[in-house]
Amino acid sequence: MKIMQIVLVLVFSLVGFAPLALAESDSAATLAQGEKLVQQVWSDMKSGNVAAIEKYTAQGFQSMHQDGPRTRAQEIKLIEGLRLGDYTLSDFTVTQTGPVIIATYFVSVAETIDGERLSTKPSPRISVFLETDSGWQWIVHGNFKVLK
Repeated sequence: MKIMQIVLVLVFSLVGFAPLALAESDSAATLAQGEKLVQQVWSDMKSGNVAAIEKYTAQGFQSMHQDGPRTRAQEIKLIEGLRLGDYTLSDFTVTQTGPVIIATYFVSVAETIDGERLSTKPSPRISVFLETDSGWQWIVHGNFKVLK
């Protein structure tokens, strides 16, 4: 599946076509798979396992943070500098359409970004994964934590 097709699915999902595009999405297996993928990302970030993150982060990866968008290389550089404390993931909503899993959730975490220690107040996140021949790839991430 081409990146453009995936982007179109995501756009349609976000602008109100979710009931059409995500009809197959409500299974317990989908929820479990989405939570597992997100847990893996967070576990690898906390342990500093950047090599693992690089392996499953798609070449076309993009993220959005309050301070702007990041490419794959920029996100990996950010992750290398993270200093995560204990975290709690909660309130998962996971949907799947074809080879795409979209997971929204809240995270409470002590983290330092660009030298600034941020609040541990729960904040919303979104992570999108694409199933490929080589396994699940992390392709989109949104961090909606408010920076000071």
